[in-house]
Amino acid sequence: MMRVLSATLAVCAILMACVAQAATTKQLKWDDLVPQLTALEDPLASLTADQAIDFDIVAAFRQEGPVERTAENAAAFEDAKKSEKNLRKQGIDFDAIFTKYQDWQVEKEKQGNTLVTELNGTTVRIAGYLLPLDVSEEGVSEFLLVPYVGACIHVPPPPANQMVFVKLQQSYKADGLYTPVWVTGEMVTKKTEKTLSLADGASTVPVGYTLQGMKVEPYKKEKAEEK
Repeated sequence: MMRVLSATLAVCAILMACVAQAATTKQLKWDDLVPQLTALEDPLASLTADQAIDFDIVAAFRQEGPVERTAENAAAFEDAKKSEKNLRKQGIDFDAIFTKYQDWQVEKEKQGNTLVTELNGTTVRIAGYLLPLDVSEEGVSEFLLVPYVGACIHVPPPPANQMVFVKLQQSYKADGLYTPVWVTGEMVTKKTEKTLSLADGASTVPVGYTLQGMKVEPYKKEKAEEK
């Protein structure tokens, strides 16, 4: 009888702990990882699609360094010269916009590196796509959780405050790249860098958050999301 009672009490204790954890777990959306900062005005917002293309051509050439024509950059030089001429004909001052654009890029990067420090030490649950960092026969033990399919592959990575590094207590069997999952764990708000190995090499990406993963579940849309 005493053994049965002890076992029953143990089960009750586990259930109570699970209920307590569920009550203190904060479910997040990706927007919750971005602090409420002053919105930045995009200096290219007033340009048409064609003007934006011309701007990008000139900007790409200017950002590479000297603007003098050489044998190596002759084609790019002519393309940039043509695009800048197109902008000038339409009354657009490339240099003025380019200066604002560079300042905007700096501020945007600062905002992307700004974290919601209030989340530090809290137990959270968030859905995203799994990008493995460490894979073995047992499964994935470390991965990046990203907000959309394709993040970090052949395109600039999301800002640091839209990247979560997950370290699991037990490996998880993932179906492959970008497996959709729910992750529950303790949040650490500290900027780090992680190396992601790809088919064409490795890249280092900035990560704003770390989750000490307690639980990983296959993603299923929940009723609250369907409303």
